[in-house]
Amino acid sequence: MMVVQSQACEAPKVAYSLSLALSPAMAHSIEDSCTPLKVGYDSCFNSWFENYLEPAVSASTSPESRAKYSKEKAEEYERKCGKIWASYRDCVQKAVKEKGLNDLLDQARKETLSRSLQRCHNLHETYVANRPGYPIRSA
Repeated sequence: MMVVQSQACEAPKVAYSLSLALSPAMAHSIEDSCTPLKVGYDSCFNSWFENYLEPAVSASTSPESRAKYSKEKAEEYERKCGKIWASYRDCVQKAVKEKGLNDLLDQARKETLSRSLQRCHNLHETYVANRPGYPIRSA
């Protein structure tokens, strides 16, 4: 999708119109009213990210230059895309609540956390089992 950066970041509705013309199979948001914000954010983020990747490799010569570059790019992202992201996130959160999906999302988060904790426990048990004498476990 080729959308001019200033259009994508400053005018989500223009970006939405352009992206529909350029990419009719674009995924829609959970709520139709959120789709223009999604398209605007996607365009802004993609434009920012394309300009982030290549220089990031050359900026990685030292930890200091990498940290400086990362900080500058984070500030640039906030300036260009932060407001669009916040608007889109708020729209989606409202839609999720209105559709009664909060409970399902909470359940999915708990199940994911539970599976993650179980994997960590299993890894720990494997580690302990492969280290004879450490730690000593009573039967």
